[in-house]
Amino acid sequence: LPRPCCPAATPPLHFLLYLSTIVVAMSHYAQLPRASQLTNWKADEHVRRPVEPVRHLDIVRRSDRLVGIVVRGFELRDGDEEGEGAYVVYILGSKREGKGEEGETVRRRFSSLAALAEDLALAHSLQLPFPPRLLLLETDPSICAERVGAIQTFFNQLFSRLADVRARAQQGGGGGAVVPGSSVLTVDGDAVLDHLECFLAPSAEDEDASDALADGIVPGSGSNRFALGLRHRMSMRVGGSSARHGVSSRGGGADSVRASTRVIEGFDEKEIGKMRDFLVAKGESEPTYVGTVYIDKGGKEKRRVLVITVNKVYLFKEGCEKVEHDAHLIELAQLYSPMPNEIELTFKSGTVVDFSARTPHDGTLIIQALRVAEDILFPGREKNQRIALDVEPKKERLPHLPPYNHGPCGGFSTTFRSMVLYCRERFGVVEEEIAFVVDSIFEQTHQFYFDFDSFNLRNLSGATAWGSTGTASKEALADSATAVVGSQACVQAILFALVHNLFFRGLIIRNTYRMDKESLITLGFCIKFNGVFETLILNGVNAHADPKSRSAGEGMQAVLDGLADNARLRQLVDLDLANNVSFGDRG
Repeated sequence: LPRPCCPAATPPLHFLLYLSTIVVAMSHYAQLPRASQLTNWKADEHVRRPVEPVRHLDIVRRSDRLVGIVVRGFELRDGDEEGEGAYVVYILGSKREGKGEEGETVRRRFSSLAALAEDLALAHSLQLPFPPRLLLLETDPSICAERVGAIQTFFNQLFSRLADVRARAQQGGGGGAVVPGSSVLTVDGDAVLDHLECFLAPSAEDEDASDALADGIVPGSGSNRFALGLRHRMSMRVGGSSARHGVSSRGGGADSVRASTRVIEGFDEKEIGKMRDFLVAKGESEPTYVGTVYIDKGGKEKRRVLVITVNKVYLFKEGCEKVEHDAHLIELAQLYSPMPNEIELTFKSGTVVDFSARTPHDGTLIIQALRVAEDILFPGREKNQRIALDVEPKKERLPHLPPYNHGPCGGFSTTFRSMVLYCRERFGVVEEEIAFVVDSIFEQTHQFYFDFDSFNLRNLSGATAWGSTGTASKEALADSATAVVGSQACVQAILFALVHNLFFRGLIIRNTYRMDKESLITLGFCIKFNGVFETLILNGVNAHADPKSRSAGEGMQAVLDGLADNARLRQLVDLDLANNVSFGDRG
């Protein structure tokens, strides 16, 4: 402490002032519950944690439309750190209540991370050892004071779940999607808000909602959810909607789609229902973005609804009665945005979709949603295959994305499922066995070569079942028609996934599995554009083809052309093309 400016101040007085400052600071600090003071511990094989992790909960009403909740409690972080953590939960009034100037001001503030930093000053003043976590929920603030107990119960369960998950992740057991260096809680934002909203709802007295935490909130659990951090997910709010950065890596199913489309401001219940039913019927994942955009039709501005999932882009007509345009992310070639709210999407088919976002901020969120989806689906995608981004100003609108934990085998099953969705329109049903074997057997045995012998798929030619040598009867072929179509779709999806996910360093297909023309052409495409294969075992892939069949010859020729055209296969050390039918030179 510097010497006082007053010349009359004596050294003893200076010392007393210094000592009193220390005493006041220590007394204030001692009032805060520390991790070392938590005595109610529950013994666990992996982690010791308090039975009631939440130690303190304050509700501070800042206005009629904004309520802040500060939750302090025990939390386990990456590594061996343990101590108190905090949530700052902002509950923003409904759109109807917040139409005025104050409501718009609040929304603008919440769209800016810089402004959020100011609102976090209260949490930082608590002198917690870890940075605070942030949640945002839009509901009726008046019910918060009545449901304090339910809110505390919710956070008790959430803290406990996260402590277990992080402990398993630290011990190599998986189950955690931890963003290195992130100060933001890595849980599924949609699920957190949906379940917290259930706790806040006056009619939600039962405990069923809390049981869903294990499946819907904790990363890496039953639904295989992931998250990139609530900091980014919060910035994905669209006009107060529930669309966020967090999405499901494996489709999520009907429940996840219903949860994420449950409350979307700016859309009536009928629109939301039609949108939800469409996505469920398509087997889609949760939307990462839902919002209003405007297109030019004959000089007139028409309203459309843009929906982005981790797999596809949908443009619904007003009222969500019909899909005007939809395309898989694999088909998106370029994103052009010369102005903050103007976006033009160019697809490989030559189709161009241009629209205006509702606000410049929404335009940035749309770009971010597409970038995140590409990073999730196509890890390791080479630069010349990535979506070309022509965005101005680039620095402000293309921020650095945090690293993403893709899960077992580099997220290959995620890429595979998306490719099945891409192929399903042409081929048929999904074979879940592929994803299961990859996520379990391949991951546990550290297998880096994709071996078709690991799967029980049917022969695509329809002549024999997998692994058999006899000829099937006509009746058996008729009964297995659906399985053959489904297997073909799976093989197409596998080969497309191997192009865009570069985890596996080799491909093994032996003569127990024989391909038809279309599968061989896709195999050639895969070999041509995959630059990481070290081993290619293609033994007898067309062993039962008719040498006089021109179509079969074209299929095998596509494989040979793929090998010849890929100059990046310099690291290829093992190549086996034995037992394939030779078609000779046809001129």
